[in-house]
Amino acid sequence: MHGLVLLLLPLLPFASSPAQSPVAATGDRYLVSFQIDDGDRTIGRPQFVMTGDSTATIVHSAAGGYSLKSRIEPAGPGDGDRVRLNNELYLPSGGRWSLIGRPTLTSLVDQPVSVTMPGVAGRPLRLKVTVSRDFAAKSATPGGSSATSVRPPN
Repeated sequence: MHGLVLLLLPLLPFASSPAQSPVAATGDRYLVSFQIDDGDRTIGRPQFVMTGDSTATIVHSAAGGYSLKSRIEPAGPGDGDRVRLNNELYLPSGGRWSLIGRPTLTSLVDQPVSVTMPGVAGRPLRLKVTVSRDFAAKSATPGGSSATSVRPPN
């Protein structure tokens, strides 16, 4: 059975129709820059390039890692400079991913926002976010670096 599945996998790209092909994203593009602080220690500075009404996920599974899922959407009709980010933040605990929080942040473009929530072992966990349309500006990054890998959480 496994051999049959492996034989069919190479044929899948040829079996899809143009209607099933990915379509280029449309709408506003944003550079969404995060800084994740666990107590006094910064554990991540991921960045996503997102379009309005899109979702992105990053998993950094090294020691002291994190998993972050974020969805960006307009905060309201005709409110082009204000966006809402719905986030899910997980940290490793006891060999599993533990949900730390689902903060929703509303922000003006280029204005940093943050939220602090209880983390693991009683340490505060802080999520700082800046949403920008300026892809060349280093100031759009709360800490000045970017994410390393993108894949869905387990």
